Amino acid sequence: MLIRRRPLLRTAVVAGTVGAVAGHAAAKTSAHEAQQDAQMAQMQKQTHTEQMEAAKIATLGKLKKMLDQGVLTQQEFDTERGKILHGA
Repeated sequence: MLIRRRPLLRTAVVAGTVGAVAGHAAAKTSAHEAQQDAQMAQMQKQTHTEQMEAAKIATLGKLKKMLDQGVLTQQEFDTERGKILHGA
């Protein structure tokens, strides 16, 4: 009795093609996730920077108010302002 092997070969080819497509889709998904991760990290960094700037502005406002009230001298204000603005 003679058995044909073509259906088996066709199944192997189709399975290989499906596997290749699935592998390509997985790689594409992985690259997309990596891009999203990079965007999220950039947004978090930007948010952190904005929060730090807002904190600096608030602190400078408090220092100015203390200067206006006479709690700080101009020299003390300038020193503290320099520390805040220049990180010194």
